[in-house]
Amino acid sequence: MAQLGQQLERLQQIESVTQTHYAQFIEFSQRFADWAQLVNVQLKQVLAALPKLQAQLGGIKSDTEEILALIRQLMTRADLSPQVKPRDELTQYNSANLELIGQARQLLKRISPSDPQYSRAAIGLGSVVSSQGDLKQAEALFIKAYQQASNDKERALSQFNLFQVLTRQHVYDQALSSLQEAITLNQQRYALHNVHTYSLQRILGAGGMGCVFLARHRLKKESVVIKCFWETLHGSADALFKEAFLMSEIAGEYVPQPLDCGFVDLTRQERGYFISEYIEGAIDGETWLAKHGKLDVKTGMTVGLQIAKGLQLAHDKGIFHLDLKPANILLQQQNEIVVKIIDFGLAKVAPSLGQEMATQRSRSGLSLLAQSAVFGTLDYAPPEQQGVTRYGEPSAKSDVYAFGKTLYRLLTGESPQTLHPRRLADAPELFELLCDCAIENGTILAYR
Repeated sequence: MAQLGQQLERLQQIESVTQTHYAQFIEFSQRFADWAQLVNVQLKQVLAALPKLQAQLGGIKSDTEEILALIRQLMTRADLSPQVKPRDELTQYNSANLELIGQARQLLKRISPSDPQYSRAAIGLGSVVSSQGDLKQAEALFIKAYQQASNDKERALSQFNLFQVLTRQHVYDQALSSLQEAITLNQQRYALHNVHTYSLQRILGAGGMGCVFLARHRLKKESVVIKCFWETLHGSADALFKEAFLMSEIAGEYVPQPLDCGFVDLTRQERGYFISEYIEGAIDGETWLAKHGKLDVKTGMTVGLQIAKGLQLAHDKGIFHLDLKPANILLQQQNEIVVKIIDFGLAKVAPSLGQEMATQRSRSGLSLLAQSAVFGTLDYAPPEQQGVTRYGEPSAKSDVYAFGKTLYRLLTGESPQTLHPRRLADAPELFELLCDCAIENGTILAYR
């Protein structure tokens, strides 16, 4: 009976606690109903405002989206692409576009390099500032893009663009390394020649038509020179390179022997290349001046006669060089200096970007690099190749003009922009001959 009494007492205690908790639960449920109603009202208000809020948020772009949109806008205006092209140097920018470029530069600084779109933005901005002539900034952007790239496509593009801007800065060893890596990553897109047959050894030079490489035949182990063109005119390889091969028959003594030609992209006839013999020990006229100084009159006459004979043989067959200058004259020291004229017969293969720059009426909008290229070309380009139409089409007389300027440069080591008689005081008759070819003090003597 005592145990039963204890159990009864415990049941009474449990009942008392249960009643207390139940009362609290009833009170909570009543309050919750009020809260639930309030929450429902607030939730309906939020849902009603959400579409407007989403629209407002949709109008706010991230820094990454903003810079990509800005770069697309700049590229569209200037007809640029993420892949750098030498033609981009012809781009002219007004003050509004320059302001946009400045904005893009600042935006990129606010983007974390770890952003998945960073490499894409850096490549695009690099292409734009490259066309503006800021090659150092473009170089830095492409290096950063390569380092942060998340795929081989971006890595290859970054390296090819580095090849372009480094070539323009004459940093040839690094430029070649970048090109070779781009080719390794994407041969189909970035090869500039037949990579299966020839391996590139070094860059010999670059200009308005293309880039010149020393290469080696993989099987024969013979050294050759490969000129890879930035652009080519429309036509088959046989048609475009016909004059270059014909020159070996017409004036083979005065030109390097042509070996092969073709297109990397045969279907589209793009990325043309021309292969010729490599002449061991021969250097171009500008390199000769840098290493040995100006030619003495006797040696200069020997060089001039060989150039003139090569020109005459070509002109008799209706073939014109149209880009004659010291850099296109190879000099090889044997018993006497032997001359080879390079790029003969290639005038119809590709447009000369330097001459296109020369024909533009306003230089003020061109990048500094483009202006430099223009002035260098103008020293040897006759008026008809600078867009002065009253002298007719470029022809044999154009080569005669360039011949006079070229020989003056080799004999004096001075700029041929103006011919000074005191520079050839010991050879006045030769000076008069050069004046008859070219110009003096603004008077066009070649067209008297």
